[in-house]
Amino acid sequence: MPPRNPLPAVLIAVGVALVILFWWQARRADQRARETSTWAHAVMDSLSRPVTFPMPPEGPEGRDSLYWQWAALSAQLQSRRWQQSVRYWASKRATLLSDPEIAALKHEGLADPCASAA
Repeated sequence: MPPRNPLPAVLIAVGVALVILFWWQARRADQRARETSTWAHAVMDSLSRPVTFPMPPEGPEGRDSLYWQWAALSAQLQSRRWQQSVRYWASKRATLLSDPEIAALKHEGLADPCASAA
C-alpha cells in the first residue's frame, strides 16, 4: 500500500487554526467595541448633565455680568474638552489593529496604517 499524502491533513489543521485565530480576533474586536461604546455613552450622558457653578457673592458686585460670562465660557470649554476626549478615543479605537501590529506596519514603511486601511 502506497504511503498517504499528509497534505490534506496539514491543510485541515491550518484551516482550523485560522478559523480559531479569526474567531478570537473577532471576539476581541467585539469586546473592545463594546467597551468603547459603553465609555462613549457614559461621557455623552455626563455632557447632558447640567454644570453647577457656585453662586456669585452677595451684594451689588455679585450681580456683575462678567461673572456670568465667565461661567458660560467655562461651561463651553469643559464641554469642548469632553467632546475632544470622545473624538480622540473614538479615533484611537477605530481600528481593529493592535498597537504592536500598527508599530510593525509603521516599521515596514507605512506612514499611517489606520488611515490607509480605511
